[in-house]
Amino acid sequence: MLDQQQQYYSSQQLVVAVTQIEGLIVIRALANWSETIMHVFVKIWQQVREQWLGYTPVIPRIWAT
Repeated sequence: MLDQQQQYYSSQQLVVAVTQIEGLIVIRALANWSETIMHVFVKIWQQVREQWLGYTPVIPRIWAT
C-alpha cells in the first residue's frame, strides 16, 4: 500500500514509512507539499479502518479544517 502511494506521488518526492512499536502503528511521511501527505494519510487511514470495520469510513469533518 505504501509503495503504491509513493509511486502515485513520485513527482512530489514522497517518502512514507511505517513502524510498529509495542502494538502501535506509526506512519511517517515526507513530501514537498503538506496536501500530498494529508491525502496519503487519509488513504492509509481509510484502508486500515476498512480492514477493521469491513466498510470504508467517511472522513471526519474536522480533518477539513
